[in-house]
Amino acid sequence: KEAAAITPMQEALAALSELHEETPPMRECSLRLSLILRSYLAGQTQDSSLFETHEEFSQRMDSLSGVPKSCQQETRDLLDYLADFKYSGNTMKDDGLANRLIAQARELVCRINEAQAAEAREKEETV
Repeated sequence: KEAAAITPMQEALAALSELHEETPPMRECSLRLSLILRSYLAGQTQDSSLFETHEEFSQRMDSLSGVPKSCQQETRDLLDYLADFKYSGNTMKDDGLANRLIAQARELVCRINEAQAAEAREKEETV
């Protein structure tokens, strides 16, 4: 019997838990958080942000088009905020901020997943 494939959400939540356990300095934390979110988006919504710089992602008109509209702005804002830390070179350790950002990313991943499921149910009902 084959094991069930791990979903992008399960993968993201496991990576976020691991990051929470380690709570590295802010630059490393923001780099890893950004990668976790972009990997999740690539798997869940087929968004190409995983393979782009933040600048390319920001300038692409259809970025996040696969993300439910109710979650697009928060996703963009969080990735922008993380980019500020990634590129600032700030190596401070701020466990409180890191844990808040990890929690925010976890909640966002769950909300995207729930919104996509709701959209899929609505489509099924109208067919």
